[in-house]
Amino acid sequence: MPLDVAAAPRKVLIVYSWHDQMPWQAGVRTGFAEHLQTAAAADRPDIYEERIDAGRIQDAGADVGLYNYLQAKYQRVAPDVVVAESQSAANFLIRHPDLFPAAKRFAVNVANPGNIPPEQTFVVTEDPGRALKAILEVMPDRERLVVVLDRTGIAGNTKKGLVEAAASLSSRIPVEILEEFGFDELYARVGSLPPRSALLYFPVFHDRHGARRIPRDVASTLAEHANAPIFAHHDSFLGTGIVGGYLISAPRVGKLIALIALGSPLPHSLEEINSVIKDYQFDDRQLQRWEIPDARLPIPHTVFMRKPSAWILYRWQIVGVACLLALESLLIFVLLRSMRDRRRALADLAEEHASLERRVEERTIALKAANEQLALLSFSDGLTHLANRRRFDELLEAEFLRLRRSRAPLSLIILDIDFFKNFNDTYGHVVGDDCLRRVGAQIRGVVSRAPDLAARYGGEEFAIILPETGAQGALALAEQIWAGITSLEIPHAASSVADHVTVSLGVVTVVTRDMQSSTEVVALADEQLYLAKANGRNRVVAKAFG
Repeated sequence: MPLDVAAAPRKVLIVYSWHDQMPWQAGVRTGFAEHLQTAAAADRPDIYEERIDAGRIQDAGADVGLYNYLQAKYQRVAPDVVVAESQSAANFLIRHPDLFPAAKRFAVNVANPGNIPPEQTFVVTEDPGRALKAILEVMPDRERLVVVLDRTGIAGNTKKGLVEAAASLSSRIPVEILEEFGFDELYARVGSLPPRSALLYFPVFHDRHGARRIPRDVASTLAEHANAPIFAHHDSFLGTGIVGGYLISAPRVGKLIALIALGSPLPHSLEEINSVIKDYQFDDRQLQRWEIPDARLPIPHTVFMRKPSAWILYRWQIVGVACLLALESLLIFVLLRSMRDRRRALADLAEEHASLERRVEERTIALKAANEQLALLSFSDGLTHLANRRRFDELLEAEFLRLRRSRAPLSLIILDIDFFKNFNDTYGHVVGDDCLRRVGAQIRGVVSRAPDLAARYGGEEFAIILPETGAQGALALAEQIWAGITSLEIPHAASSVADHVTVSLGVVTVVTRDMQSSTEVVALADEQLYLAKANGRNRVVAKAFG
């Protein structure tokens, strides 16, 4: 008699365009996880997630490296569905149509779906016209609208829509578009706007000088300087001093991805997609600041950061207490003795039960902490929370052998804090440990690609393994680490190089098929580090072999 075999859950791979430190990406993942949990456990697919660092994937070597990495990683776990979130992830899949050939591809939050079928594409476009009209609905007394826009090609479609919207509003209110500015010029400009102005902020990544910023940080600084209310078109800026507006919601984009993963019915028309991912949202603190009444807010809308009244918070408790008091008044003469004895017994039982729960919880927490500490000590450096030497040696050897077969390049960075012994002698080991922690945190913030590994090599030395990364990509990453540590400006009076902590970096790129062992790679990187120190320290020296 044949046995019933439960069907295996389908496998869904989600490729994000950014790492989770970006507020937008964090919001997408939050919305995705929350909606996924609403499904029955038996209906949930196996979820796999990958992140493309959109800033580094422009390098051809990094693109090929990521392709090889994903191909190798999912060779035995072939996904049934692949979802690309945002344009960078979609572009990567478009460039590699042979990657995951059996999977059904979807693209979410894109403007150009490429070769992904239209019925599997969810185009999300900014609607500057509706965003401007939302400002005028909320604040009809405004006499001037100023739009802050990124000057690069990323905002091309947005600018086109803005120009059209500004033309349609020209008879009612002037609209000024700011895109050619330095950041300091922008902050000064928004601090001197005419009365009854309002700003509409779209994500800004660069200024005209090429300086790069995180868009949420730009929004926070604008709110500090502006003398007028600021509205936006993305909910990731709520909480920075932005009033709100007609917003694209990152958690709702995450919900749309969850619907795809669960195989639920999906929206298809632009109107349906907009209704899923866009809505009116406002920060109550900013509504109060600019004296905007609820009666002017579009319907429907959501208001965040609003403190509910005591009645709203505790109305059921108040009603319950009142009922209990009335009942107690009726029964008190008859049941006083019985209720007193019952309360005592229940109190003793509750105390015993609470004591037992506390003991169980304390032991559970202690056991969990011990297990986590053992796992952390096994592969992590306790001071910097980077990988330790043991983990570094194991991964370097494994990547050395793997890349020998694939003939792909392997890059290694070794860096050393300049005159660190003098630093410890001058400031003491407690300050020295803090210096190592801050340097480690800076390195960890830069080294974010999945195959890469940052480790504390020993003492004041750190090492970064970069599989399938060419010389140009390794040098760029090393210079980014050098610049980030320099920007910490940790005082170092005992250094003969600078008045703050500096580092010397040796970078080497090799083809491992030409080498005998991984120790040769370390030796070559050490040579470059030696040259960096011999040439005056506080610099990057790199060399490619093979």
